Amino acid sequence: MDDLERKILEAKENELEPKSSSQAIYSKAGNLKPVKPKTSLNLKLVFVNAFILLLAIGFFTFGIIKISNNGPIAKQPKFNRSEASKIKLNENKNIDNNLKAFESEEELINYINQNKKYASRETNKSDELAEEEVAPGDAAPNGYSSTGNPSSYQTNTRTEGVDETDIVKVNNDYIYYLTHNYTHNYENDYSSYEYFTLTIYKHIEDDIELIKVHKFNQSEEIITESEKYVVKKITSLSANSGMYVTDKYIIVPVNTYEREVVFDKETNKILSIYSYHYYSEINIYDINSCELVQTIRTTGFNNQTRLVGNELFIINSYYDFLLNNNNKFAYPCFWINDEEYSIDYRSLYYYPNDDEVKVITSVYRVTLDDEMTIDTFNMFTGYSNLVYMSTNNLYIISNTNHIKREENYQKSFSQSRVISLNIKGEIFVNGEMTVDGIINDHYWIDEKDNYVRFVSIVNEYETWYFEDKYVIGNKHKSNHFVTIFEKTENGFKEISKITEGIGKPGESIRSVRFNGDILTVVTYKTIDPIYYIDLSDPNNIKITSEYEITGYSTYQIPYKDNYVLGFGYETNESRNTGIKITLFDVSDKTDIKAVGKSYVIPYEKITINGYVRYISLNVEALNNPKAMLIDRQNDLFGFGAYAYYSRDTYSTYNFYGAYFLFKVDLEKTCPIVLVNKTENKGSGSWSDVYYHDRFDRMVYVGNNYYLLSPSSIYVYRYDNGEFDEIKVVK
Repeated sequence: MDDLERKILEAKENELEPKSSSQAIYSKAGNLKPVKPKTSLNLKLVFVNAFILLLAIGFFTFGIIKISNNGPIAKQPKFNRSEASKIKLNENKNIDNNLKAFESEEELINYINQNKKYASRETNKSDELAEEEVAPGDAAPNGYSSTGNPSSYQTNTRTEGVDETDIVKVNNDYIYYLTHNYTHNYENDYSSYEYFTLTIYKHIEDDIELIKVHKFNQSEEIITESEKYVVKKITSLSANSGMYVTDKYIIVPVNTYEREVVFDKETNKILSIYSYHYYSEINIYDINSCELVQTIRTTGFNNQTRLVGNELFIINSYYDFLLNNNNKFAYPCFWINDEEYSIDYRSLYYYPNDDEVKVITSVYRVTLDDEMTIDTFNMFTGYSNLVYMSTNNLYIISNTNHIKREENYQKSFSQSRVISLNIKGEIFVNGEMTVDGIINDHYWIDEKDNYVRFVSIVNEYETWYFEDKYVIGNKHKSNHFVTIFEKTENGFKEISKITEGIGKPGESIRSVRFNGDILTVVTYKTIDPIYYIDLSDPNNIKITSEYEITGYSTYQIPYKDNYVLGFGYETNESRNTGIKITLFDVSDKTDIKAVGKSYVIPYEKITINGYVRYISLNVEALNNPKAMLIDRQNDLFGFGAYAYYSRDTYSTYNFYGAYFLFKVDLEKTCPIVLVNKTENKGSGSWSDVYYHDRFDRMVYVGNNYYLLSPSSIYVYRYDNGEFDEIKVVK
């Protein structure tokens, strides 16, 4: 057996479940039970008779396809659309009155032809408006429960009761750890790729036990070959977003990349690579066996997912519905274990007067029972890659930039369009809102009782022309708004707004945190003002206090009832100089203030050839709050950091990794107390050290704490204020 044959056999032994190579088409649909794996039954039966028969016997072989209030689902390509039109569409009485479903495919095609702004992936596309269309000028803190403290680690999410993906989950007696590593699969460096491994540990008192390792392998398949060359289809998976874990399932959103690679048989060198397919999937594994139970592939990109109880929500954006030469529309669809399902025009919703149609947004709700079911809802929206979810509603946000053009004058302004969907029971639109300015993050949105609150950045640009061509002047104005909408029987109504007073000229928002009736906002240019905004009277919101401190916070952590932890950077006038943590007292809404001194982890300064450099620490938790440990029961919080640097003329590179664990102690002059610091040091290439020595997460179960890295696990015990290392598992 030659080397090439051996490599091919090894790859086939390790390859994943086979993936469909069907071209992705974005989708929206109604209710169904997932199909079972393909059988040898012939599906090319006369559709109408087969459909009636299968309904009568409960779709015993392939599962049940239901018709929901959201419209009919068609199984493709066996389903003829002319037959679909004979199926009775249930009347939907809950949809927003302004929202419409198409009455014919011709109406859908006309709608697309009349609106030439679709299929744009730009987030700030400028659209000319007529002058009359210019827009006018939880009691518990979110993210944690104020009643009771969990005895084991939970992902630090935006909203209590709404889970988000992460690379580490703790469930019952087990720790689930999804790592990504780096390898060169072939001698040619161009073929380097990341691979992902799911490792399951059982935590026991003062110890940890390895249970299972599941590797998401790269797979290979020979397409064609000659005496000198071989062409392979190489499929690789990316699972960077993390996973969910329930009592029954491990759910991993993945992006799948398929490439055709040409090899020289004699040398096994890569001669050329053709990237020809990319699609998104949700892989659902049995929690005990790690065997693949379901694969849900959707058209479009899995922009966001959320888990509420046993319901998984997938929010997709679909661009490629362009009409072809036959004036046909590419309908959304999805695949379950390679069985394809789609909708027709009656299940696709739109706002008739919408001039911002760019994508189809599809929402899939997967109920994770023994027999999984799927509900879907699809509608035309503006470009959307931001969502906020409570336990009752899903908010889809499209940020846009509008232009009003007159003779010798142009004005542009930013707005955010927010569509609210009910997710309890039937999925339907229960209203929409237009918010002045751009909403940058889901921490900038909040739902409480019947109110929805927003923080936004409003940018306005004015330009004057000579002869409507030559620029002779311009003006830019930026401001920060807080807006509150009230939910009524007729949709959402704006009831109050703050349009000035947040931030000084030239400052930008660095972090936002809603905390019940308290909103704190941090802005920054050369110094960090933090603002206290009182939301207790939704009809009369106001700034009641501000406090200035050096540096700025990129993330705020509500800590108990009267305190907020600011987590960010220390700065001088020109750059960041360290990691800074400050405890703020928000008990008095008229006097927000820092408690004692801040804790600063300074960047090390080195001099190379007479130039002073800072060795900056990269801290994932500064931009991804899920990377932070928060244990309110013991007043602990922690995060990992790393640096890759050279102390000389860049001939030798060093890696430094550390995990910092802190305790809040209000009795200390500096209330942020370092409890433990674990360090890793090494040298070599970036891939060798980063993918091996970084610290990903620390989790806890009772009094045991586990620090996870790809190469080792540190086991600690915390008792009576003492943090002791028990063992290191390599």
